Amino acid sequence: MFNRLAAWLVPSAAPDDEHAKKRFDILAQLKKAVMEVCNWYEEKNKLEFQGKRPLEEEDIGMHDLLWSIQGCLQHGLREDLTACPSAWLLLHFIKTTLTEPSNPIGQAIDEASKESSTDAGRIRYWIRHALNQSLVEPTLAVGTRISLHDGMPNLFVAGTPGIQ
Repeated sequence: MFNRLAAWLVPSAAPDDEHAKKRFDILAQLKKAVMEVCNWYEEKNKLEFQGKRPLEEEDIGMHDLLWSIQGCLQHGLREDLTACPSAWLLLHFIKTTLTEPSNPIGQAIDEASKESSTDAGRIRYWIRHALNQSLVEPTLAVGTRISLHDGMPNLFVAGTPGIQ
């Protein structure tokens, strides 16, 4: 999953491109958060005698990891300086257009829509739920399957209409 996020975030523009620098910073923040969580997971399992324990939201680094993933999803969605970026619109589009009602991806997005009244709250809930259910990568894969020859832009590729 992180390789796909990395491929999307890796700068491919000129060195003076501010947008590319921002993408690189977001990727560096995500990598740091992942490494912190991985290191804590190893330490936590050394301290526990009952076998491997799942990570919990209160564990070291989890808060930063969740914010980093949210930052990756929101990067480049703002069309102008007055608009508020929201990855929730992309997830809602995936649910309503690309998935069947019985699909776990659509169900996770639907559950998130019921748990919060704000887009930011919904996306945070979805990130936590999708990580627990191993649905982040399949959801991103559904979003990247949309191609230009289908008449729709790829949702997760910068440079397509509406994605900066």
